[in-house]
Amino acid sequence: MKHFQNCTRKILTSFLILLLLPILPGVSCAEDLNVLMLPGSLTTVAQEAFRGDTSLQKVVLQEGVTSIQSRAFADSSVREISLPASLTYIAEDAFENTSIQAMTAPKGCYAYAWGREHQYITEYRALLIGEKTFLRYDVFYEDGIEQRDYKRSEVLRNSNDVSKMAAMLGKVYGPEGGQYKATRKINAGYYAIQSAIRTTFVDTMEHDISIFFIASHGNSSGDGELEMPFTGDPKNQADRAAYEAKQYLSFETLASWLSVINGKVIVILESCGAGSSIYVEPNGAKRGVKTEDDLSEDFVQAAVKAFASVDPGIVVKQEMEPNSNRKSAGNLRQPKFYVLAAAAHHEESYGYSNTSTDPVNLFTKWLIQGVGEAGNSPADSSPQNSILTLDELYQYIKSVGDNYKITIQGETYYQHVQVYPEGSDQAIFVLK
Repeated sequence: MKHFQNCTRKILTSFLILLLLPILPGVSCAEDLNVLMLPGSLTTVAQEAFRGDTSLQKVVLQEGVTSIQSRAFADSSVREISLPASLTYIAEDAFENTSIQAMTAPKGCYAYAWGREHQYITEYRALLIGEKTFLRYDVFYEDGIEQRDYKRSEVLRNSNDVSKMAAMLGKVYGPEGGQYKATRKINAGYYAIQSAIRTTFVDTMEHDISIFFIASHGNSSGDGELEMPFTGDPKNQADRAAYEAKQYLSFETLASWLSVINGKVIVILESCGAGSSIYVEPNGAKRGVKTEDDLSEDFVQAAVKAFASVDPGIVVKQEMEPNSNRKSAGNLRQPKFYVLAAAAHHEESYGYSNTSTDPVNLFTKWLIQGVGEAGNSPADSSPQNSILTLDELYQYIKSVGDNYKITIQGETYYQHVQVYPEGSDQAIFVLK
């Protein structure tokens, strides 16, 4: 008898709603028959009102609706739902056994907080940093004594990369359909980067996806740390001293800052030597001839290998590919990070100079070129589904970048994009 009453209530509720839609004041009927618009004059979506309804695709609740009762949409086929700020109650099981792909609500209201807490609303945030002004000096001699003429050096392609990345993010969506909210910073120094990470990604949750992008000089001859911008007076010794104290941001420090972000973090590094953030390669992919130090390390590795069978705790360096011997893991090799780095350890990252009409780093250009747009995305390979994964983006940039080379004073240099983890099917962008 109780089951009969529930079924009767559901049928009557649905019938009344559909009957009232065309005549209620201020309510317009959706042209799409798969869209159900519930008017604000109907303040409560009753218990089990649309339970098991397989005709639902998209539901829009208008301002004035205040509550959604138990199992109101349970076991239905609803895929998208728009909730109003007027909602003050949503039952825990209101959407039980549904496959909602997109839930929207005004930010700051009860419905938005409920959707976030129950993992129906995913947030996509991006912090885009371009470091363009650096401290440099020319050397000259006065009365036989070396003098330095300090000055600022600008790299416009780094700031241009930020503009181009922001424009690209405005055209794509996150894996669950939301758009990335981009925050841009130009010439953010050491502590400013840390502060920007904290404020941009505050209150992130484990189901969120965030992007951290930085374009800067990198120390390719060292461990690839990022060079910070100089914004002071180049003639002021105190400004220079303060800058030199925090001139470089190590990947170890950057990893610790980014670790406070909840959820997945897509790290995109446009700098020389950026690959050392995930792989340390002692030989450097640009070198074709091993140095004495390299040969000495080979000898050490051979000795380690000889003892490895005796002591299984010894880790032997893997020979991954010619001139790209991975010595150890970088600081960003953590499960929460998905990393694209412009160049390998000890490699330079190249771009069009400031004299170009459109200065840009090649890696950023290749990435945006690979994303493209729906129906015309070179990186969208197999299957062509307008969903770009980390591996698809990497494979495209690699296919273009591996063919790039530059010859300087008879020596040929290459730029090899790096990725972590390899072969990842993590969705990054959706094209619509």
